[in-house]
Amino acid sequence: MSDKRVLIVDDCSLDRMVLQRAFGKLDGDPVSLCEAENAETAIAAIEENLFDAVFLDINMPGHDGFHVLRSARRRYPQTPPLIFMYSSSGHPDDVTLAYDQGATEYIRKPDDLAGIDAVVTRCARRIEAMNAA
Repeated sequence: MSDKRVLIVDDCSLDRMVLQRAFGKLDGDPVSLCEAENAETAIAAIEENLFDAVFLDINMPGHDGFHVLRSARRRYPQTPPLIFMYSSSGHPDDVTLAYDQGATEYIRKPDDLAGIDAVVTRCARRIEAMNAA
């Protein structure tokens, strides 16, 4: 079975590193991780690669995560990637907008490593289920 491909998009290198660590702890098939620190790099990566999933922060300098989400859904309207909006914002307008624009799930960034591990494990199961279908 081929590796699962996941793109992590966040302007905060620490947040990217924490997600990488959590993915590295997963059992099962390997996960190939790519990173983008801004919207432009993320859009280029999505144009060049087919990812199984994208973890996408909203608040970034320049274009925000919603810009990336719209671009990804224009390119892949009915197919992967699963797009997990992964943000510190819990504002209801952000949540509604994310789902309206095609996000798979809206995840508020957990405050601790155990919470991040749980989120990554749950999302990895969704990726597995999608690949099994």
